[in-house]
Amino acid sequence: MPFESSDDPTVPRYGWFAGVLEGHLGDADGLRAATSSIQALRMVGCDLEIDGGRFSFLFDETPVPGPRLSVDNQHGLVAGLNALVIAAASSAPLESTLRGSLVYPTSVVETLFAVQDGQIRPLSRRRELEERDRAHAPGASSPGQVEASLSGIDAKRGILLLVLVLIAAVGVAWNRGYLELVRETFFSRSVEEVPARTGPFGELLELEVEKKLGKFVCTVRRGPAYPKTSEDVDALAADAKSPAERAAANAVGNGGVVGVALMDDQREVVISAEVRLAALLEDDEAEVEASLRAKLRGRIIELVLDPTVKGADKD
Repeated sequence: MPFESSDDPTVPRYGWFAGVLEGHLGDADGLRAATSSIQALRMVGCDLEIDGGRFSFLFDETPVPGPRLSVDNQHGLVAGLNALVIAAASSAPLESTLRGSLVYPTSVVETLFAVQDGQIRPLSRRRELEERDRAHAPGASSPGQVEASLSGIDAKRGILLLVLVLIAAVGVAWNRGYLELVRETFFSRSVEEVPARTGPFGELLELEVEKKLGKFVCTVRRGPAYPKTSEDVDALAADAKSPAERAAANAVGNGGVVGVALMDDQREVVISAEVRLAALLEDDEAEVEASLRAKLRGRIIELVLDPTVKGADKD
């Protein structure tokens, strides 16, 4: 089977997948054809997004029943992923956090679909079945609960990383950039570990974040201090303690366009998106959504005044 060096012919009981493959656009038609071939397997839900000169291929995190996880389908999945790599631009490296877990009667095979030397290399390990794995069985949990259980692998990440490095030491020529990618993949934070902040808007707005298909979906609502009248807007601007607070009050009061940004540990913006506040002006229950790709360097999500932050990727 392609996910592990094993002669075990047993079909898994069920499994689940997650993560994203990102890179520069090469052959767009080839990327679409490869995605269609993976979708045709009915093994795992997936989606292809093309934005300007970049693409993102994402795995759906919905649990998959065992009959769809046959050895033939596993071979087909790896072949489809390799077709994606071939169709991507060869002038820039690809980033992959694609991963999958297959559940057998007494064990689980965990696989990272890494990119090395221009092809997909599945890196797998087999471990004992644990109680937390049952939460991923089809019908056992809601999508939110499934994602929460994925974040429960923290205690295993260091062990898995050590296994990967040992594999490299005994026979695979790893380059430094690839090892760094493996490290970031298994130590990247879940949505629960990424603080969501309203920045200069304070309690004027509320920000809620959840993760879907490799993206942070950001929902903005009225906060407890949201102004109810034009006089309230004027008072907020007059009482502002900084130009940023004054600009935030005016943006909220006028229904302006602001931004939501994913930042790294140094508060450098990795990626940003526009948030249009006009919908909040007349409806107390209105919500505005924006999405951000879940970049490996992202550590904080925050509302910002400028939707076109210099140096940031646009979603």
